[in-house]
Amino acid sequence: MTDVVLLWNRRGELRVWGPDHVIAMDQAYGVSTRIPGAMPYADNGGGQLLVHGAGAEGLATYLVDAGSLFLDDDAPFVAPDLAALLKTGLGADIVFLSDEVPEDEAGGPEAPT
Repeated sequence: MTDVVLLWNRRGELRVWGPDHVIAMDQAYGVSTRIPGAMPYADNGGGQLLVHGAGAEGLATYLVDAGSLFLDDDAPFVAPDLAALLKTGLGADIVFLSDEVPEDEAGGPEAPT
């Protein structure tokens, strides 16, 4: 699977990128250049990126504004990694911030074409 969009309790979205998209977004935003050793791998559709790198809580996933790429005290810790976010919901309350998506607009899995 490549790119996937996830909802959490019908609130917000998490767009997890496929490998090609990770490379393209890293180049577009210059994340690994500005934050050595870090890599973006998702966004929340609200101008914020999930970046895995060494921040205030050590090597983990942080939420950063696309216009302010720093893993400092202003970059909230999300979870140790994507698996922890998805399996436990740790950090979901800061990633998924948009209004609730009405059930009739939430959709379901799309079949490949």
